[in-house]
Amino acid sequence: MMTIVGARPYTDQDYRRVVLHMKAEHWGNKNPTTEPDCAAALGMNPRTVRSILADADGVDFVLAGGDTQGGTYVAEFYEQADRKTRGLLSRARKLRERAERRLHYATRLPCRQAPLMNDETDEEADE
Repeated sequence: MMTIVGARPYTDQDYRRVVLHMKAEHWGNKNPTTEPDCAAALGMNPRTVRSILADADGVDFVLAGGDTQGGTYVAEFYEQADRKTRGLLSRARKLRERAERRLHYATRLPCRQAPLMNDETDEEADE
């Protein structure tokens, strides 16, 4: 079955392969990997691996580490997971603030479809 949850489609088998590989080979901070290295080890596209890791994170394991910490690994302890969780929450907050700023700014832009919308309103008033 093909799953399209993240940015790349993948099969259930792809998902299981990545999850099993991460649990077997990259458990703990002494065994980090990068997405390209993980993808090469599995013979998969790095974008597919990235999508699977994002979808499996918090379901089959909790990821820790990252590019600035020498790679990603499956957390063994809460403290390892907490840093990445706080980073995700901070990023989500910043993305939400950015989206709200964009929406606010965009309301000041002219709308090309406004005349069409006005015509529909006029027709409804005539009825």
